[in-house]
Amino acid sequence: MNKLLNHNQNIELKILFHLISILDKYKISYFLIYGSLLGSVRHGGFIPWDDDIDIGLTVEAEKKFLKIPKNEFSPFFLIDWNSNYGYGLPFFKLVSRNETVDRNKSYESWIDIFTFSNLSNIRLISMVQFFVSKIIRLFILNKCGYQITFKYRLLMVTLFFLKFLSKKQLIKIYNFNATLFFNNHKYVLNFAGTYSFSKEYFEKKHIVNLTQTKFESLSVMVPSAFDFLLRKFYGNYKLIPPDKEKISRHKIT
Repeated sequence: MNKLLNHNQNIELKILFHLISILDKYKISYFLIYGSLLGSVRHGGFIPWDDDIDIGLTVEAEKKFLKIPKNEFSPFFLIDWNSNYGYGLPFFKLVSRNETVDRNKSYESWIDIFTFSNLSNIRLISMVQFFVSKIIRLFILNKCGYQITFKYRLLMVTLFFLKFLSKKQLIKIYNFNATLFFNNHKYVLNFAGTYSFSKEYFEKKHIVNLTQTKFESLSVMVPSAFDFLLRKFYGNYKLIPPDKEKISRHKIT
């Protein structure tokens, strides 16, 4: 492991420890998800070449999370697309800015916090919601100056009228779409996820029942159904990938 990646992981552990203490204080349930869940199960902590931590919240937990005073997160900074004009992603980041990975302070360490929204019990309706969220997100990213690939720009042309809406208006549409079925409790989906609908869509029971495990030196919560989730996301998750696939996602070298 290179020194910068190791340093980044150590900073993220500090952020995670602080975040868990806040969530415990306010009695908010959380769970490790995606690569962090895989790391905790397969490696007892970080996947050796991984460079971030992923936390999941149910939409009910997010409602409580939003009520936490921002100063509770100090010395770290909670970022979301409502309060940060240039940030265009539909999930929270808890960021370290006082302690950075390199001396030039060109790379900050953070934890991603995702919300799993309640969905319709009708799969087709949920697929439409998923597609709508992707479209609205493109326009928000564009408003914030993110680079949009050519094929997605072509898609945006067909819905050109959305470009005349402000970022605030687009977020309202996005949130309305994501919370249409707030009171449904059978199926969930992370609208900010990077996987396909079929991977992101599953029954809520798989993230409600939690168990405690180790992540490096910390005790953390993970879904009891971790085997189901990891197979859904990664297939044979117990198989260690070849060296050429052991790449830091954000290319910390």
